[in-house]
Amino acid sequence: MQPLQAPPVTVHNQPLPGPVLKYLRFQCYNNAAVSILAGVPMLLFAKQLEGSNTVLGLIASLPPLAVMLQIPAATLLQSYSYKKVFVAGFFLAGIASLFIAVLPFLPRAIDAPTRLALLIAGIGTFHSIRAVSSTGAWAWIMQLMPESQRGKFLSHEQIVGNAAGLVMMLLAALALEADSQTHIYGCFFLFASLLSFKSWDTLRSIPDVPVDVTPASPQPVPWLAILRFRPFQKLIIFSAVFFFAFSAVIVFWMPLMRDELRCSQSTILLMVASCQLCAIGTMNLFSHILDRTGSRPVLYFALTMAVVHLLLWGLVAAGTLPFYWLTMALIAITSALAFNTFMISLARLMMHTVPPTGRTHFFALFNVSNNLMLGFMPVVWGMMLDFMGDWEIQVSIFELNRFSLLYLILAGTMVLCLLLIRTLREQNTARPGEVFEHVLLHIPIRAWARLNNWIYSRF
Repeated sequence: MQPLQAPPVTVHNQPLPGPVLKYLRFQCYNNAAVSILAGVPMLLFAKQLEGSNTVLGLIASLPPLAVMLQIPAATLLQSYSYKKVFVAGFFLAGIASLFIAVLPFLPRAIDAPTRLALLIAGIGTFHSIRAVSSTGAWAWIMQLMPESQRGKFLSHEQIVGNAAGLVMMLLAALALEADSQTHIYGCFFLFASLLSFKSWDTLRSIPDVPVDVTPASPQPVPWLAILRFRPFQKLIIFSAVFFFAFSAVIVFWMPLMRDELRCSQSTILLMVASCQLCAIGTMNLFSHILDRTGSRPVLYFALTMAVVHLLLWGLVAAGTLPFYWLTMALIAITSALAFNTFMISLARLMMHTVPPTGRTHFFALFNVSNNLMLGFMPVVWGMMLDFMGDWEIQVSIFELNRFSLLYLILAGTMVLCLLLIRTLREQNTARPGEVFEHVLLHIPIRAWARLNNWIYSRF
């Protein structure tokens, strides 16, 4: 087994362009805000307002459902400046975030169901504005970024986003350890709103690019023709199967920890922080791998780790595997190796699959297809969990209950995704085993050798 060949120095060591670095700075503030306004702290606040699993699924579904608005927006906004639409939208989204931040400070006379309804309305408005304004975001950034650095950019974007989320989750864990009153949530939401305005201010400094304007035509956009483009069609089917399962992965571990395992809010937030810390290391690793192996080999690796991750959760839910700090570490590591790696690989494969003509519409259709699953399925999964209630069957040391059954279904879906990778088209890719060899064999050996050298140099 040979280690992966070193990439050309001119490609790997070349710094990212200045505008792309500004975009990464924008994503730092943006992800810090979203990790609060659309993350676990928001779900915990909804739980404090006595929200059921179905309500949690509904809240989780609002951001992806809002992305459906990109289909009409791609046509209506195609002749407008990408930057002007993006900047204007994020300013309005900042105002919507202020509405959300005020809700925890409402008088006690307003009951929990009313607050919950206002919260859902505020989150829906916030994400709808963001979705419409970001319709041309990918087309904008692609023109600012060299093709040879796409993998590096995507991994850096994940690193920046996870680092920002990590800091926010640690702050939230410290605050909620001592006090989980509603005004604490209000303070965090106000801080997230300020970060949202800071991201808007950073966005204004990024240069604009020429709009890829399609000549006016009396004919409507050929959405069916776009969907019938075979490589794109296969990619959509593959991603839809993945997001069918991922829609539950991102939500229902939290009620499992809170309601079944009786974990504190700070422990739940530390779980998020540990996942993001592992993701930072993972993205730093795969920024060296993705552009030289291609997307498909990395997808094989990511989905294998996803199956392991979901089986771990299933064993915990069944009471077979004790939920200790070591278990949390294994879950966090496999989560990073699976889902963060999958996302950058899928995004890179999407960039290579979409033709230059009409790419704004391709991107919009791809986002809407994925977000239909992310939008509708959390509600379906939540209704299923609420319907099953306390149902359980003991099979030897394995307790089959609503959560263990859920994770078995999700693991089976990821196995199906592994089989579907063969249908995807990509040129000049390495064999799948090469990524496994590099990550699981060569990197540990290299790390062990460096540790030995360090020890011998000191003693």
